[in-house]
Amino acid sequence: MVCEFHAKADLQAIQSCVRGFQSLLDRLGPSLNTRVEAVSGWSPAQHLYHVVLATDLGLGNVLALVRGKGILIRESGAIHPETEAILCSDSIPRGAAQAPRMVQPNERVEREQVEIELTNVDRSLQELESLADSIATSPGWIKHQVLGPLNASHWMRFCSLHAQHHLAIIEEIESALVS
Repeated sequence: MVCEFHAKADLQAIQSCVRGFQSLLDRLGPSLNTRVEAVSGWSPAQHLYHVVLATDLGLGNVLALVRGKGILIRESGAIHPETEAILCSDSIPRGAAQAPRMVQPNERVEREQVEIELTNVDRSLQELESLADSIATSPGWIKHQVLGPLNASHWMRFCSLHAQHHLAIIEEIESALVS
């Protein structure tokens, strides 16, 4: 399966999700750590922390690949066919994978933790705005713990799909909380 990735579109999608995350953070207030098991085993705060931390790390990989500097970069690699199928789709299947340990949230997540990571994501997004044209041509690969080797375009697409995936889940939890 071969599809084209569009870094600028993915960048805009991530920026839109970040605005959504910030809005949810404000709207959910005291319900941030409330779980709705029928929707998810994680609370909105856990989803928010996980997704902004994972997005920050993913965007950091994009920046490293664009700059050509980083200890995780490998000169060659190939995307797994299953991973490519996911990245070429419009969504990540729900419940298909467990978050890597390094991005799993604690049982309780404080609003301040999410805000710190949102600030980091905003900083990376601002930096990537001026580098978006370089993403598609950046050499090198960095391994994702679940998906395997990804290049800069793949990482952007993953960050976009992953952010949209968790935004939808958090919005579903919010709907369940108010009904």
